[in-house]
Amino acid sequence: MSFPVRTLQAVLPLPPNDVQIIVSVFSDRVLVAITQTGRLATLLKVQRDDRASGEVPPSLNPDASSSHHPTFDVDPLLGAPTRGHVAHVYARGVGEVVCEALGRQTVTLVSVSLKDERPEVYRRVLSTLRELLSGKPPAPGEQPHTAPAQSVTAGA
Repeated sequence: MSFPVRTLQAVLPLPPNDVQIIVSVFSDRVLVAITQTGRLATLLKVQRDDRASGEVPPSLNPDASSSHHPTFDVDPLLGAPTRGHVAHVYARGVGEVVCEALGRQTVTLVSVSLKDERPEVYRRVLSTLRELLSGKPPAPGEQPHTAPAQSVTAGA
């Protein structure tokens, strides 16, 4: 028996080590690997938790026009982050982008292995991930980051 796994890839030019972003969309979860080292690192599970966000039904919320900021649970599955909370910050951001892009509550598995941990790299990675998941081409004058999307079918 076989199952389809949609795999998307992007390269974010960042000399001397480009950032590779690989996304595999399974039926029940999404795996996102972000790496400058060509390796996987700590594997984190990210899941949206609407119960913890304190979401109030619109009928009970006098300020229903206020923006909603969902809460995400981030749990390590394999390994332990060695450099502070960078992996957790990336995992939370990636989880939010995946949930927004796929329009559903999705369990996201995230691995981050970066040499360059500057905030602008974080913003560029999330922007590239949004672009990759949306399937939209880059804006005029913007350099494309994505490699052609691939569908991979794996056999059992």
